[in-house]
Amino acid sequence: MSLAGVGYWAIGGIGQAASKSANEKINVAIVGVGGQGLNAHVNYAKKLLSENNLALAAVCDVSKYRVAQAKESIGGDCVGFDDYRKLLARKDIDAVVIVTPDHWHTLLAIDAIKAGKDVYCEKPISLTVGQGRRLCLCGEPRLHGRGGRGVPSHRGSGCS
Repeated sequence: MSLAGVGYWAIGGIGQAASKSANEKINVAIVGVGGQGLNAHVNYAKKLLSENNLALAAVCDVSKYRVAQAKESIGGDCVGFDDYRKLLARKDIDAVVIVTPDHWHTLLAIDAIKAGKDVYCEKPISLTVGQGRRLCLCGEPRLHGRGGRGVPSHRGSGCS
């Protein structure tokens, strides 16, 4: 992923999609903080937080070592999880960035949308047409794509 793609979720995607007042911070969680999640998303996004009114509020990974490493890198009040469902249950999380292995993307995106979160997902969003269809039918999606090719709504695309 290019740095421009990282900037998309921070500036033009999730930051504009969440329904918050201009004075409220948008709390973002990153699910999957391995190489791509930590090196691209966490480290680059930290540079954009204050100017875009964002906070990296939580991270999640199955590796406790990676969670600790990401929390240390982010600092502040960042909370760590080893189960994404516990992260999604938090009402203070507004948006989720999914940077997990490909086979987890659809399930996490569906669960995050059902939990009322905005979603930015690394590609591919699904591995099969069937997964893509289930994603389209999961509710009122607020998905944001990779590198500025986001789709804020699927209305009119045959997926509603």
